[in-house]
Amino acid sequence: MKVVIGSGNPGKLAELSETLRAAGFEPVSGADFAAAAAETGATPRENAEIKAKAYAKASGLPAVAMDSGLFFEELPMTDPRQPGTHVRRVEGRRLSDGEMVAHYAALAESLGGRALCHWVTGFAAALPDGTVLSGDDAERQPLRWKFYLVSEPSGEPLPGKPLSCISLEGDTGRYVNENGGSSGASAERRAASRRQAAALLQKLLRQGPGEGN
Repeated sequence: MKVVIGSGNPGKLAELSETLRAAGFEPVSGADFAAAAAETGATPRENAEIKAKAYAKASGLPAVAMDSGLFFEELPMTDPRQPGTHVRRVEGRRLSDGEMVAHYAALAESLGGRALCHWVTGFAAALPDGTVLSGDDAERQPLRWKFYLVSEPSGEPLPGKPLSCISLEGDTGRYVNENGGSSGASAERRAASRRQAAALLQKLLRQGPGEGN
């Protein structure tokens, strides 16, 4: 069965395509469709729902989408420097990959050069009629999935993951972009989220239209 991936991010497309194929689906790139998906949700889960529904409607196919929020452990949620769901948008402006690296490296520098962080990933599956199922990994994350953002970049970032060149794995202390990001706690976290997204899609297809969230 064809399934559209609600993203144009090359990193997300490559990783989620692999997971969907393993689950028996034929993934289709969201870049092939003009989906109106304004990410106005208050949480990664809500943004994933918005994207999944938009891409399902635009394509006429079942869709799966993911969205991530970045959180600095030592910043209060009310601190304007806390990224949350606005990882790429700062002070109302969308940052390029290079600007993202510079911004978060400077933020890490202001916090002592090394700041403990974690990602929260929301995922959703939707049908063309608007039926949607969603979830997130906000709870029960193992400690090893936390990581450090640092002020000194190393090498080039992974495709679609600009912060990988300033992120250190919490368990090994290695930069996430080392070895192509194919191993370590960061890769484990991403794989777990993709599997959860694929499982939601399978559940939604079993339930059928009109029985989602």
